[in-house]
Amino acid sequence: MADWKDEISQLDIVDIAEKLGLQLAPGRRSPRLAICPFHNDTQPSLHLYQGKDPHYHCFTCHEHGDTIELVKQRQNVDFAGALDWLASVYDLSLRQRGSRSKAPRQDIRQRAQAFWRETNDLAGMKLFAQARKFELETLRSAGIVMGSAEAFLASLGQDRAALDEAVAAGLGYAGDSGLSPSMRSVSLTPFVRGESVLIPIANLRARTAGYMARRVVGDGPKYLFTKGFKKSDLLYRGDEVRRRIDAARELAALDGAADRFDLFLVEGVFDALRLESLGLPAVALFGASISDKQVEAISELAELALAAGRALRVHLFFDADKAGRRGMADALPRLLHKGLEASFLVDVVGVDIKEGDDRTKIDPDELLADLAPLTARQTIVDALVPALDALAAVSLNHAFVGVAGAVEALDAGGSIIFQNRLARRLQKLDWPAIWQNLVPDETTLGARSESGLLTRTYGRLSQELERTSSDDVARNLPEPFGAEERSADAALLHAMILARESACDRAADRHWPGVADWTCHLRFVWWCHDDAHRNLSFRQGPQVLFLLDLLPEGQDRLQRPVCAHGHSRQPCRRTPVRASVHD
Repeated sequence: MADWKDEISQLDIVDIAEKLGLQLAPGRRSPRLAICPFHNDTQPSLHLYQGKDPHYHCFTCHEHGDTIELVKQRQNVDFAGALDWLASVYDLSLRQRGSRSKAPRQDIRQRAQAFWRETNDLAGMKLFAQARKFELETLRSAGIVMGSAEAFLASLGQDRAALDEAVAAGLGYAGDSGLSPSMRSVSLTPFVRGESVLIPIANLRARTAGYMARRVVGDGPKYLFTKGFKKSDLLYRGDEVRRRIDAARELAALDGAADRFDLFLVEGVFDALRLESLGLPAVALFGASISDKQVEAISELAELALAAGRALRVHLFFDADKAGRRGMADALPRLLHKGLEASFLVDVVGVDIKEGDDRTKIDPDELLADLAPLTARQTIVDALVPALDALAAVSLNHAFVGVAGAVEALDAGGSIIFQNRLARRLQKLDWPAIWQNLVPDETTLGARSESGLLTRTYGRLSQELERTSSDDVARNLPEPFGAEERSADAALLHAMILARESACDRAADRHWPGVADWTCHLRFVWWCHDDAHRNLSFRQGPQVLFLLDLLPEGQDRLQRPVCAHGHSRQPCRRTPVRASVHD
């Protein structure tokens, strides 16, 4: 491609800069100065160097490049587009001449994968596999290699079209490489420096969309992704799951059912690979949060499974830590709702961190690393929790084990709080339909909940959500469910809860309202409890201690409930509270 290089080298970069709209400084001839378009420049700081190697450099923002790069940046085009612009402005035929010697190009990601496969550090990969307790074949089959992004970019040489493709694919980006203080016409910084474990990430159609690099040496973040890669758009190993569904080469159901396909949804790449090594299909989210696109991808897999004569069962297998439980609880309602449309079932592999355990997190990779396939499967089956029980565990901040008994043991006040938390989590969803779809039967692996109270709770929420269109469902549950559980103490406690929710800006201040506002908050909700004031006072029942236990930590914490007379330290012992909307 020497033809276009020769012709472009004859062009005046200063003239090109003027045609591109750069504001040149008068007077100085070599190098010419211009207002830099790459930062908020007030004094000309872009130097335009003419001669045999025309190029530009800004000593303020450090942008630099050759003539082609200047056109690319100003016109927001790629290499071919820059050639087209120069050809049209200067009446040249650069594109045609350059194309004569250009062979059909392989996708740059495939080209990178082929390069890394050929230069794979096999010894380093063996050590990495041993450290992570993986068979080398498991990593190799997933296309994982150990290589250098810098070496691949260097292998492209001065092939400007290929370098443009590498930038577009996020394998490198324009800028100072830091490898040499000299100004170069082409300078790409790799998305990861040094030798790394390189993990290809494909979409459901098995087309590589990006790479994740796991550093093995050096400082900085342990995991890096190609520039511009959107983790929330893809499911890691979703392409392999689709291939298994299409091939239907083996049963994928934990219980051996011929019409089921079990899919595990995990957080991390190596969690998915661990389950895959045990013969269990899995996809990873790249974190504890699930996006709309990832939900749709799971729905697509469910539809493919149905076309193959199998019903998809999704098992959420998140890390056993606070972030994992929170992410699981956020993902469950969305997947349950989508399951109505795509006809897939959802449950949870609930792993608890035992008391006395010094670990703060347990992930699936760590849990299953030393287990044989049959033992691992049994461990998973033993930990399965129905979706409703898992939501209850998070709402109560309780372990997955024994959550049904914990719900059954709730008193009237506790059941109100529990009910309100669930209602807020489930609002704006088609919960009545979800509830109908989740009645356990022989198709589910997770056992039926043993808690009758839990079942009645969701049934009540289903009725309330079907009856009301309010965004805040919690406000439409003014009484404890079940007539036998209604009590004066519970009614007063619920009034307090509603008072707080009606007056507090929880996003800005999570403390309870101040002393001066307490009574007016009760007035606001007292009409909901027409009979509550008849026999209640602050000295009756256990509600005082219960409220004290609920108050948050902090300097603004109230030390005692406050009655309508304004007394703060001690409960009022003279007259019952008789607030009304007319006071």
